[in-house]
Amino acid sequence: MGGSTSVEFAAAIFLEGRTVKRIALLTAVTTAVLTGARADLAADQTVYTVDQLRNALYAASPGDRIYVAPGDYDSRLYVDGVHGTADSLLEVVALDPNNRPVFESGTYACFTLINSSYILVDGIVGQGAGTITGDGNNIEFAQSHHMILKNSHSGEITVAGNSDGVKFASSNNILMYNCTVDEWGDGGSAVDIMNNHNSLYMRNTIAYPTLPIGAGANGFQSKGNYAYEAGFYKNRFEDGSSRAQKFGGSGGSSGWEAYDLVAMGNTFHLGEAAVSYESSTNCTFAYNTLVDPEKWVMRILDAGGPYEAAFSHFDRNLVKYGAFYQPGGGIQNISSGTRPETFTYDENYWYDSTHPGTIPTLAPGCVQNSPAGG
Repeated sequence: MGGSTSVEFAAAIFLEGRTVKRIALLTAVTTAVLTGARADLAADQTVYTVDQLRNALYAASPGDRIYVAPGDYDSRLYVDGVHGTADSLLEVVALDPNNRPVFESGTYACFTLINSSYILVDGIVGQGAGTITGDGNNIEFAQSHHMILKNSHSGEITVAGNSDGVKFASSNNILMYNCTVDEWGDGGSAVDIMNNHNSLYMRNTIAYPTLPIGAGANGFQSKGNYAYEAGFYKNRFEDGSSRAQKFGGSGGSSGWEAYDLVAMGNTFHLGEAAVSYESSTNCTFAYNTLVDPEKWVMRILDAGGPYEAAFSHFDRNLVKYGAFYQPGGGIQNISSGTRPETFTYDENYWYDSTHPGTIPTLAPGCVQNSPAGG
């Protein structure tokens, strides 16, 4: 990451309101951390096995950098309670960025950090988590804070069900940057974000072209009691699941399942639906490009929480659509127990490839402000 990130978010600040300003501040701080100096006494070492990496992490001091050699790491890494500092991250870095270490496990997860903080993980591959009788996650940070995952890949989960490519469980102040996720569980999420706030997910690629029609897989899913103040910026979704950008869900929240989330500047190509608002509020989906969604453009759903999906935003998006490929498709999919009429639908540009020049009609009560069509 470099200066371009700050420039991009300066534009985002200009275009949007206070939620994005908070995200921009987070980005500036994170960029400074990524480019900051290491501690004077920081040590480097190279590891070649899971056991060596585990031992190195437990013995490390803030500022130390652990290089992980190329190769197959075929048992689960589980590390509990390791920490850097705000001034000196603890770093786990691929020795060769062009030949990244592959963590593969037939158990619950491949690469797990729990109760940890101020750690950079740069350039790993996680694949093949889960068992025949249980779900799994390839890469997971749990009960942690100030964690960075960048230049990494998750894929090749072959077990069906609720298995996630990357999982952030009750972990805050997360940066996920320039990662790719494909082939996660057909009932799970590319990135499952549970009880998380003050985080940024930027320039990642989510793809699942072989996902069966009707599967319940998500792209980014943010839900739970503390799902708020997070940004999703300049990500690309390539046939990226049934609900690519999911605001909320069934996280067992005692309030809103998500609020104050922003998705801006992302690209969505194909996939069942680009965005889903589920028992969430004040979530903004703006300045995104949508190309040929296969069933719906957007969904507004009741995920079972105590509050209705309401007062969110679908604004200033470029939407190219035509004949929806899956039966029952349309611009919106709205369930009972929601309030779509409280949403804003401002200044979107619609291009219907089957009827150029038309602007779609939204559900009753949904008022479009200054729509355009080509």
